[in-house]
Amino acid sequence: MKTTILSLTTLFICIVVGCSSGEQPAESPSSDTPPDMHTSQLALDVDGTYRGILPCADCAGIQTEITLDSEMNFVKRTVYTGRSSEVFTIEDTYSWLEDGNTIRLSGLDEDEQPAFYLVGENRLFQLDLDGNRITGDLADHYILHKSDNDLLNIYWKLIELEGEEVHVENYREPHIVFHSGENRVTGNGSCNNFFGTFTAEEDNRISFSPIASTKMACDELDTETKFLRLLEQVESFTIEESGALLLNGTNDEIIARFNSAM
Repeated sequence: MKTTILSLTTLFICIVVGCSSGEQPAESPSSDTPPDMHTSQLALDVDGTYRGILPCADCAGIQTEITLDSEMNFVKRTVYTGRSSEVFTIEDTYSWLEDGNTIRLSGLDEDEQPAFYLVGENRLFQLDLDGNRITGDLADHYILHKSDNDLLNIYWKLIELEGEEVHVENYREPHIVFHSGENRVTGNGSCNNFFGTFTAEEDNRISFSPIASTKMACDELDTETKFLRLLEQVESFTIEESGALLLNGTNDEIIARFNSAM
């Protein structure tokens, strides 16, 4: 009986006071959890200028340029190419979302303008108005590429061919775009879209692969035919202080002159 009473007393004391088993209690997880160093915010150098031409329902494309700096400021410039030469500029700050991979541009009308961008290595992926990845056939067209090369990812409007001004009425604006990544070149001759590849080398040397185009029938194809023929003769390029692009031939003669949409 005494043994039973002693056992019950011991049990009562253990419940109220607590009994030690001789083992140290497990430590609670530290609140000082090391940050995930693999996020874009910590792993990438995001400062710089990103360019691209985004899809547009009623123009040739939206020339878009976003510059990010180390003070968390941004400048966004857009032009609705082929429709207007007006440059829309927004300057404000940006912030990182909790995931450390997405930024949000402040100062935009988020009901009308995309404010979220997924940050990749040397790329910004424009997200939809709800902050989700854009999918479908045009998904790759919503990417801005970081580059300090003033030739790439810019809409170049054709203004001269062999010294003669280019005037096109009732047709699309002749232009050319040099895309980074796979060295693709695309554009329009005034009627048909064209596409191919280019090779850029030292000293601004450049050449084109055979250019292919669509085969739409238009009443006036002289400008387009001449434009595509002369691209085969290009051997170098020059970007003037004014920002104009010159495509040059064998003896550095100017074959074509373009103005940037920006």
